[in-house]
Amino acid sequence: MTFVTAAVGPGRISQIIWGARLQNTLTFGYPSAVDNARFWRAPRVGSEQVVVAGQPESWTQARDFWGALSIRWVHLSRWSGHGGVQAFLDYATGGAPFTIVPDAVNAPLFVLPGCLLGQPFSDVSPQGEDDGSQQVEITFRNPTLDLGLAWR
Repeated sequence: MTFVTAAVGPGRISQIIWGARLQNTLTFGYPSAVDNARFWRAPRVGSEQVVVAGQPESWTQARDFWGALSIRWVHLSRWSGHGGVQAFLDYATGGAPFTIVPDAVNAPLFVLPGCLLGQPFSDVSPQGEDDGSQQVEITFRNPTLDLGLAWR
């Protein structure tokens, strides 16, 4: 089965693929969008830096690649329901992995599997947009793939 995503407006078209069998796809293209993308790398939990006898010592367990995105202009019909943004957040806050497709039109086969949600966890407070739609900021990590390089 082949899936084709067509450009229908300005900007990048990105996707989040999620579910037990990756059966759900959230597509963000005009009029909805993924905006304000930021990426960084940070030591994994368990890494430490201490000063012993005046000398700094540190050990790093590993590094995770982090990303943050604003999912914007999501109308209420795409926010709720079994395949909406709210259902995705319910799924991902349980620690389940999801896949991001940075550019679903120009590189539809380039995917970032194994992403894990960092935020929001307990407080999903969407912000309102001027047109009555909603936006939410998500933060996620990937233990092996550099998200910043993938997003270019």
